[in-house]
Amino acid sequence: MIKRSIICIDDKKILYCDNRESKFKTLFVGENIQQIARSENHMMFTNVTKSGTELFVFGTSTTKPELLMTSEIKQIACGQNHFVILKHGGEVLVFGDNDNYQLGIPKLKSLDKSYINKLLSPFSVMVDPTIKQIACGYNFSLILKNNGELLGFGANTFNQLAIPNCIKIKVPTIIMNDPKIEQIYCGGYHSIVLKSNGEIYRTGYLNDANEHFELLNDSILSSKSSSEINQISCGAFHTMILKNDGTLIVSGHNYFGQLGLRDCRTVVEPTVLMINEDIKAISCYNNNSMILFKNGELIGFGENIDGQLGKSVDNSLKLATKSNVFESILIMKDTNISMLNNVCVKQNWTYNNHIYFSDAFKQRILLFVMYLKRNQMETKMKIPKFVLFEIIKRII
Repeated sequence: MIKRSIICIDDKKILYCDNRESKFKTLFVGENIQQIARSENHMMFTNVTKSGTELFVFGTSTTKPELLMTSEIKQIACGQNHFVILKHGGEVLVFGDNDNYQLGIPKLKSLDKSYINKLLSPFSVMVDPTIKQIACGYNFSLILKNNGELLGFGANTFNQLAIPNCIKIKVPTIIMNDPKIEQIYCGGYHSIVLKSNGEIYRTGYLNDANEHFELLNDSILSSKSSSEINQISCGAFHTMILKNDGTLIVSGHNYFGQLGLRDCRTVVEPTVLMINEDIKAISCYNNNSMILFKNGELIGFGENIDGQLGKSVDNSLKLATKSNVFESILIMKDTNISMLNNVCVKQNWTYNNHIYFSDAFKQRILLFVMYLKRNQMETKMKIPKFVLFEIIKRII
């Protein structure tokens, strides 16, 4: 089994490290890498060019990334052995394992008996223009609609889909319905929901298997708006939450030191790891975590038995046990780091961003802007350019 850590440098270069070599090397060089989704053994990423969005796949059976398709791709998500793709227009494509119905297909037959309960190529499972976001856990999937309907399907062994007394959900099923839902996140066996009013809910395997979405907020997480939450990232059994003021909050399992608390005690309630306004990005994956600072320093802690943190760990380290890193280590320093695994670093919108959109998507934006300008003429109200850019960002 090959275990990898993935880092994107300057939106153009993807670096990776696997357990065969404890050092980072170049995997891919593109024009504008926008999204990365990965599991232990597989990954997808998008590279936006003037001709469209290229979707590449890479895994244990490939020596280099392979182009899967060029299309109008809005978002990608990756489970342990399954993949979900959301296209502009609301079409959802799936492929990979379906042994727990994580593809949302109740019956799946294959002509090749060696591939029972698998899809080897993307399959359209639904089309709905109101779909806002997708997310994947190890063997389950989530789909969020604009109206607040949250659909879930796949394994529910630990109530990660918040439906009691149900081991598997065969087809997309509403598991939560609230127009305030703004973002969704999946860990290996748990789900996180962020609402526009700043409330954070979670369900699934924590200390016990929660049967419903439970409110996470307490004094340190209390906020009036989701805009106060900068980033959320989930590992197999742990979660990190970064607020705009630099407060970094952790919770969940900590056997490998993945919470950075310098011990291995499980923390069910949200706990402040640090307060540092220089934190630029966070990333949890499986049983380890990374923190990127504005000066380019990237630190990591947690499971490193296979070199997932890009370092050969010296067991003489003061607080290291069996290659698990309980005290953070410096992975690299590079001010051009723009993405950690599937966590994008927030970047300022600029007019030049539009050069990477496909011609079809440029046309849709142009029609939208023309509509706004016509309204300006009719109402005699001028809309500043920066407001137009902010509106366009929201519809992308």
